[in-house]
Parts: sequence; C-alpha cells; structure tokens
Amino acid sequence: MSRYGIEVYGATSYGAPQTGSAIDAGLTALCTDYGVINLTWAAPDSGWTLMQLARSTHGYPAHPADGTILVDLSAASGTQFYTDTDVTSGRRYYYTLFLFQSSIQEWTRAGTATALAVIDYLNRDSLWERLPQIYRGVSATTPDSAPNSSLYRFLSVFGFTLDTFRTEISGLLDLNDTSATPAFALPALLTQLGFTAEPELGPRAERLLADNAPGLYNTKGTIRAAENLASIITGWDTYLRLIRNRMLDAADAFIALSAGRWNTASPNCTLTNRASNNAIATLYGDAYAILTANATGQVSVSVASNGRIARMHGIPVVQGRHYTASVHARGGANLRVVIDWYDRRGYYIESTIGAPQAIQPDTWIRLYATGTAARGAMYAGTRLIADHMALNDELYLNAAQFEDGSELTPWQKPRAVYLVAHSDLVNEIDNPDGTTGTQGWVTNSALSSGPDGFTYTWGN
Repeated sequence: MSRYGIEVYGATSYGAPQTGSAIDAGLTALCTDYGVINLTWAAPDSGWTLMQLARSTHGYPAHPADGTILVDLSAASGTQFYTDTDVTSGRRYYYTLFLFQSSIQEWTRAGTATALAVIDYLNRDSLWERLPQIYRGVSATTPDSAPNSSLYRFLSVFGFTLDTFRTEISGLLDLNDTSATPAFALPALLTQLGFTAEPELGPRAERLLADNAPGLYNTKGTIRAAENLASIITGWDTYLRLIRNRMLDAADAFIALSAGRWNTASPNCTLTNRASNNAIATLYGDAYAILTANATGQVSVSVASNGRIARMHGIPVVQGRHYTASVHARGGANLRVVIDWYDRRGYYIESTIGAPQAIQPDTWIRLYATGTAARGAMYAGTRLIADHMALNDELYLNAAQFEDGSELTPWQKPRAVYLVAHSDLVNEIDNPDGTTGTQGWVTNSALSSGPDGFTYTWGN
C-alpha cells in the first residue's frame, strides 16, 4: 500500500508505516561483472534483532513490503554482504537495508544503494581482437601458442569499464520511458508533464502518474479522472461516491451567517452564529445558527432572494425534477421549510411549502419540503418560516440539506467526495488455510461416500 505525501494530505504518515533512518549501515551496491551486483554493509549496532534487504526496479523501497526481499536474517548472523545474480542487463536496481528493533516493533531504514546491471557490448573481445596476433599467445616467438589468458583478463577490466560507460549513456535514451528512467529523473519528468513531484508518494506511484498523464489530462474534470488519480496515489482500486447535499458550501449547510449566504427575510428577527457549547450540543460538531425574534409574529430567513442574488446564491436545478430541502431545528415555535423556484434571470416563479411542525426545545427535529421544480426554473433557494414567535424567542438551526429526489437521506456535509478504496482480490472463504481447525468447513457427504472412499480433513 502506498503512502500519502505532505502536499496531498498534510501528514507524513498515512497508509504503509514510515521507516526512520536513525543509523547508516554504509550499504553499497556495485556491478562487478555481467549479471552480478555485489552488496556490502557494516555490521549493525546492538539492539537490532532482524535484518532485511529489499530490492526494487522502481526506486528505493520505502518499507520491506515495497520490494523483493533478498536477505531475511537475524541481525546477529554477522552477514555483511550479498551477491545479486538475478538481474537483467541494462536495468537499474535499487536496494534498501532495513533493521528491526523488537523493543519498539518497528523497521528502520539503515541504508540505500543503487547499481546498474552492465550490458555486455563485447568490448573486452574487441580490445583483444585489436591486438596483433603475436601478442595474444603466451609466447611471442610461437604464433600458434596457447592464448594469453592473463592478458585477456587484464583487457577485460578495461572492456568492462567501457561497457559500463556505454550502458550508462544508453540509459539516457530512456529518460522519457516511465518504466526505465532513473528514479532521480522522475521529478523532472513529472514537471515536464505538468505535475508536482511528491516524494512521499514513492517512485512506484510517480512512475504510474507519469505513465497515465495523457489519460488524466484527457479526462480532466471528470469522475473517472479523479478515480484514476486516487488509484495511482493509493495503490488501490477506487471509486468516488458523490455527496447528495447540493448546498453550495458547508457554511450554507450549517446556516453560518458570517460565511454563508443566509439572510433574514423579515425585519423583525436577527440571525447569529455560535460555536458548540454545553448548553446546546450541535449535531455534527460545527457551529449552529440562532434565530432571535425582535418582535412577536412570523419571522423568516432564506439562502437566496429575487434577482441577481438568486443567480449567485441559488442552487442550479432542472425543471420537472423532484427535490427535497431539509433543516434541523430546536426551540419553541412552529417552523416550515420552503423551496423558492427562480428562472434563468433570477426572477421568482413560485414556492413549494412544507408542512409546519412544532419544534421542541430539547431535541433536534428534522423538517423538510419536497416538490417538483417549476416550469422554467433554473435556480432554487431554501427559506425557513417560523410562526408564533414571541419577543426574544430563540430558534436553533443546523445541518441544512438540498438534494435530488423526493426522499430524505442522511445528512451529509456538502462540497465533499467520499473516496472508497477496495481490492479486487478478496478471499471470501472463511478460514481458508485451516488455521482455526474446521471452522467454516462442513463434510460433503457426496465426497466422503464417493467411489474413491476418501474423507477430506485438515492435517496438523
């Protein structure tokens, strides 16, 4: 599982555990021959119980599960080297040494190293063949003497060095190949494609991001693009679940006068906001609104009004479709929820008025109005009407919602998206490996009484 970066989520540890780097074991990696990479490191200090050496072709493994484990030994084993022969010529390999401290139950990164598996361009043979024939034998006076193996091995050192240079130079041709470009070049490649490099994502996700850049740009602004980007970042299959609350922002949903669009629709009341306190508990942890009557009678507040305000603050709707507006309230009055419909110029058309309901002073009650958008309607506004309020009576309002359809659904904070990550490979079998005996398994009589006479049981 991938990790999430500072720029994305504001934290450096989410997802797979981060590994510290309290010590440096001096890990080195060197390609010493074709198909051979030798790794060495210093003996760890006391206090470390386990040691693992991980390898990856994407970049330095960030944790043991981020690569192929090559060494898995006790830290007290004394092992300080490893020869990696399972390499492909021309590929760059990244290694990380991890040490495990049992006292804190954590893996610690103890060193990183990288090496390029050298391609055999036959430069050693080329150098050998360029020698005069007389110098290739063990005897300068006998042309047909046995080959001078010592001289060949001497020239092989220079031939291998030339092959190393050529392999390095040939690798520069792959700078735009997302699967082969060196990890150090990934930030530049992402910048070239218009992305910001996220070190905490790791090179694996960065390569996927670069590889999928054309598709992401092609679907930019769509749900599909957001799902694909989330899958790249998280390493999981994902889908987005859109919020049903169509309020334009959270301030509107919490009826926040200072930041939202709610206004008093009648002159005999005031609307203020207050943070959660011991006297009145909010529903969802945010501030609630207090509607105070300045005179006896009917008072109202709304989130949109006629004209330009309706076009700016109204919620876009489609004529003929069903919508539902709701709000939570507590206090001592009768309250109605109203949906006002406006045309494309913001002019008022008509209203859908919900049934009045008596509000209780000690309990939050949800009220709603549901109706069909009027002919020609393009915007909708929510209005609350409180009847029979006395001077200085207070009505508490919170958690407004405007949604498609004629059925109430649980309140959701608007302007948000739920990201659901899941795996396509989920074993639904209960107790698949028999670690808890025969739990989840029953005897199949057809099998146990079959012609083969076998009975299938778990073995210990």
